[in-house]
Amino acid sequence: MLENLLAPAFLRPKVTEEDYKKLPMILQGVDAAARLSYMPPYVVDLNTQQFLYVSENPLALTGGKHDDSDLGSCQFYANHIPHECLEFLMEVSQISYQFLAAQPPEDRCLFTLSYNLNLRATNADQPALIYHQCTPLALDREGNVWLSSRTFALPHTDRIHEAYLRKAGSAQRWYYNRQLRCIEPCAPLALDEKEVAVIRLASRGLSVEDTARLMHKSVDSVKKYRNSLYEKLGVSSMTEAIAYAQCHHLL
Repeated sequence: MLENLLAPAFLRPKVTEEDYKKLPMILQGVDAAARLSYMPPYVVDLNTQQFLYVSENPLALTGGKHDDSDLGSCQFYANHIPHECLEFLMEVSQISYQFLAAQPPEDRCLFTLSYNLNLRATNADQPALIYHQCTPLALDREGNVWLSSRTFALPHTDRIHEAYLRKAGSAQRWYYNRQLRCIEPCAPLALDEKEVAVIRLASRGLSVEDTARLMHKSVDSVKKYRNSLYEKLGVSSMTEAIAYAQCHHLL
């Protein structure tokens, strides 16, 4: 079962020794990016099914400190993800890679898959909900995904078994229809100028009154913008709206 967890067997990359000589420079770039982000990345080799890099950020993987022993196989998922979430992960991984294979090769590294996932943290009795994102980092010569860069973050909602795809530079989004086992388009998501301003000011800890003053709007108008945001993003608080907008690159 686990051998096809990361990608379908027929889309397994074909990688040469010359390709692997590029790894140190690729992983050096990932490590530099990890030092600038609160979302800890890790890198998976879809050819060997191994973890090639794990961020030192405590939020990464099981929540503890990491050393070379963490650079193991996809057995990690079976060990730390509850069965019902593991089934979902397998489904969405298989379908999303088939979706990518149908895209032009030059576009495949532009897509990001995101979803919430339960993960059993180190020395914890109950699994913790985390926000997981995956994007292709490198392709083989045939355009199949070779390296996958993935990140963990704190979730902005408590919903699970929902997965979305977005494409860099595009407002278009797709979601995983679990009932039909397929990727379908959903309404493009974009914020207008006033909604962006409300989120930016709220992220500074400003009150509704202070936000209204800086935007030269009435308090009632700012409240209306907030309610519109909650409805558009499917959240119930400004804290969730800020996290959602950041994670989905809406700002």
